Amino acid sequence: MPVQDLREWIGRIEEMGELTRIEGADPNLEIGGLTDLYQWDMENPALLFEKIKGHPESYRLLSNVLTSLPRICLSLDLPTHLTRQEFVKTWRDRLKEFTPIAPRQVEDGPVLDNRQVDADVDVTQFPAPFWHAEDGGNFLGTGNIVIMRDPDTGWVNAGTYRVQVHDSKTLGIMISPGKHGRLIREKYWAKGEACPVAVSFGQDPLLLLLGGLEVDYGEDEFAMAGGLRHEPLDVGAPGRRRSSSRARYRRTSSTRRGRSASGRATTRAASATCPSST
Repeated sequence: MPVQDLREWIGRIEEMGELTRIEGADPNLEIGGLTDLYQWDMENPALLFEKIKGHPESYRLLSNVLTSLPRICLSLDLPTHLTRQEFVKTWRDRLKEFTPIAPRQVEDGPVLDNRQVDADVDVTQFPAPFWHAEDGGNFLGTGNIVIMRDPDTGWVNAGTYRVQVHDSKTLGIMISPGKHGRLIREKYWAKGEACPVAVSFGQDPLLLLLGGLEVDYGEDEFAMAGGLRHEPLDVGAPGRRRSSSRARYRRTSSTRRGRSASGRATTRAASATCPSST
């Protein structure tokens, strides 16, 4: 049976001996440094940071999600004991009979349990590490997916891009030239419009994996996830996502010292959802 959410995934990898818990780490370079040390070699465990300095104990951060073959297999709903050669063969066989399954719209879900809207939004409450010494600030991404809709075709793209915190209601999103999110963004800006955007943190690792792959323009990552899971992925119905859709991706001339994810584009956070204990 495929993993249903990140909490289940964390529990499963801990049972597999694929998780290391770390308490009291500092988001200022310490989390980034430990993450780098553990990702030098494949098959090192994922890291779950708890009781993060400066944040409530209920807020946790997971890194090095896909840096071992067993964890990749779990995310793809494949046997976790496969060797690398067996994985390649099994994956090729899976692709021969692969059929996308469109996502299923639902009226409710855990993501809506805790909501902040408009003036109540404060994205600085979440642990956003200063990952690297020359970064331009603190980053919530890139273990995320950025969701955008093509204004011409209605196709929804889910890509993985760096997301920087600038203040309590402003995030910067860095999308390299040629990436699908960048192409969609430019379509809106060419019309003089802001680009609607939603950013997901803490999703099923399968979506993180798909968000980082080079799939054809127009291919639906949510439908691909459904095909790999052999069942549709549940997504919130448009009516329930109305407040989130007010977030807009705009041009800006602001820059910051160091490598910044802002440069020329930021999004104002109009709605946020947060877990009571992640």
